[in-house]
Amino acid sequence: MERKSKVTQAAVNAACDQLQADNKNVTVNAVISITGGSFSTVGSMVKAWKEEQATCRKQGVSATLAMTLVFEGKLPKFSL
Repeated sequence: MERKSKVTQAAVNAACDQLQADNKNVTVNAVISITGGSFSTVGSMVKAWKEEQATCRKQGVSATLAMTLVFEGKLPKFSL
């Protein structure tokens, strides 16, 4: 029997972003329907995505801009 590949945080992030762009609720089950994986694994990744979104909103920075700044080495210090 072939083992499925592991779900990555990047795949979960992309699924969450797509659900949000489609004005759908970002739930663990909705993400699993896109990425596959177990509830416990995907659940912790969705939680991390939601926490990142909350931090960005609190700082007034979009997640896209935050990632751009990270890759450019220019991310400002966020107060958590």
